[in-house]
Amino acid sequence: MDLFAYGTLIFPEVMEAVLNRRPPMRPAALEDHAALQVRGAPYPGLAPRPGVRAAGILWEGLSEADLAALDAYEGDGFTRRAVEVVCRGTRRPALVYVPAPGHEPELTGAPWDPAGFRRSGLAAWLRSVRERAAR
Repeated sequence: MDLFAYGTLIFPEVMEAVLNRRPPMRPAALEDHAALQVRGAPYPGLAPRPGVRAAGILWEGLSEADLAALDAYEGDGFTRRAVEVVCRGTRRPALVYVPAPGHEPELTGAPWDPAGFRRSGLAAWLRSVRERAAR
């Protein structure tokens, strides 16, 4: 199965920390959606936005064990759903994590800034992911 990532999982080092491997990946986008900042968190959530394209990464060939590890990483605030993404001009089925029912109001409406996250939050985020994995 393929997974469209638009937040912290766009960073290969985060995916590797969660799965202990780096699956094949390629750029992709989800039409009519935006990655928006989650209030009080360093990561985004996905929200429907007509005419907007959420840029991200398509991680290919994930196993059921990979998806279980990703479910644990995402926690109760996010749920998986099936979508169709655009990858190299072609539409492809994929899974994506979206805010779980009842968590949508936590989105601020401001776009998430992956470059800012890389500069100021990625190192600490990776430490916390690795610490959780070691438990």
